[in-house]
Amino acid sequence: MDPFMLHTENDVIKAQRAYMWNAAVASRYLTRTGFVEVGLRNILDGSLTHITGSDHWWEDCYTEFSPHCQKSIDKTLSHKVFEGDYPRDRFVAKSEFGLWTSLLHKNNATNFHQLANHAFEARRGEIYHCMNSVRLLRNRAAHHVCLLGDDHQANLQKIDVALEYIDLDLRRFVGQADDLQKLLNSYGAFLAGNCHP
Repeated sequence: MDPFMLHTENDVIKAQRAYMWNAAVASRYLTRTGFVEVGLRNILDGSLTHITGSDHWWEDCYTEFSPHCQKSIDKTLSHKVFEGDYPRDRFVAKSEFGLWTSLLHKNNATNFHQLANHAFEARRGEIYHCMNSVRLLRNRAAHHVCLLGDDHQANLQKIDVALEYIDLDLRRFVGQADDLQKLLNSYGAFLAGNCHP
């Protein structure tokens, strides 16, 4: 609660309201960044299947990935509680956001330099930084880190740019599907006790 107490000049009631507002904003960020994560993993999975010629690319090309990617793959595979092959759709669904962004990292560029271009028709570094910035925002929101000092318009822009790479219609849908902008504009009302704008 310390950041919220500091922000509200040690007013306990206002600090609690600020915390609730922060939690509400974080939940909206999680929803929006979730669309980015799902879109990114589906696109990269399709591209990797095409590039490698394997629908089990995480196993068949394991040694070609960077150590960080291998660690993420190992972590995903460690969750398997059944015998036999890991079905592609289950592997994709169980893997973490970090795997998909690390696939775009320069450490994978030697063997998979064409991945970003194949998936997005864009430069690797550009896509990596865009998607990784959304991943970092998602992590902060998931842990309810204090977002009071954030530039929320910049955060929304990060998400919008990532969604535009994935699908323009999805970006439009996500922008209209929640009340995040209204919530961001309601901070003063929250502090004053109107917690249902």
